[in-house]
Order: sequence, then C-alpha cells, then structure tokens
Amino acid sequence: MYGVLMAVVFLAAGSVAAENIYRWTDGSGQVHYGSRPGADNAREVMVEESPVSGTPAPASGQQRRERQQRLLESFERDREFKREQAQRQADEQAKITRACKDLQSKWRWLNHPGPIYLRGENGAREYLEEAARQKQKTKLRQQLDRYCRQ
Repeated sequence: MYGVLMAVVFLAAGSVAAENIYRWTDGSGQVHYGSRPGADNAREVMVEESPVSGTPAPASGQQRRERQQRLLESFERDREFKREQAQRQADEQAKITRACKDLQSKWRWLNHPGPIYLRGENGAREYLEEAARQKQKTKLRQQLDRYCRQ
C-alpha cells in the first residue's frame, strides 16, 4: 500500500529530472520504488521529463488523472499476475499431492503379503513373481522419493 501511495505521489508531483526510478518486489510481495535497484528483479520506471530541465512540467488535472489511472491499471495487472501465479502453483502442488497419494497406494499394494496379480488383456489374473515384484518396487521407490518428499 505504501508503494502505491509513493508511486501516486511521484506521478502527481511531476517527473524527476535526470534521475532513474526503479521498481521491484521483495520476497513478501511488497512493491518498492527507489533511485537505486533494490533487488535482482528491479526494473526502471519510465518517467517523463519536463521541457525545461529542473522544473516540473505543469500537468493539468486531466493529465494527472490519466497518469494515476494508468498506474492503477498497472498495479491491477500486477495483482492479477500474482493471483494467476499463485493459482498455478496451487494447481501444481495439488497435482503432485494426487500423484504422491497414487504412488503410496501402489506401494501399499506391492507390499501386501501374499500373491499379487494384474489383470491381463483378456481379464485373466496374471500373478507377479517375486523378481518382477521387486523390480516394480524398486522403480516405485524411485518415484516416491522424487514426488513424495516430506
């Protein structure tokens, strides 16, 4: 919120002559502005210079409102991007969780004491021999280690 206020103040007050302004987002999602980049993701904000160096260009109320509106739209796009990114991360995490549960279920099935079988193409039971069972357990253990780190 503070970053939004500072940006509006910068735009409402006119442009800053001969100085670069940088915008970056910290690890907690807070937007910052400054004369020096504060992070690797800092990018330079383009600020219009006044026609006469050292004096701010007079801006009409309409121009200020338009600049403020563009700034607000930019912030809304940033917020929407962050929401979409969070949703993609949540979807990916849900996918990994489902895959992990499926792998754990298969692990329990392979470790069941007694004979284990698969259904063949004709629907008949095809029992796994111990060597095939161990081979599948080895392959499944690798997948569990990869997807189900907890």
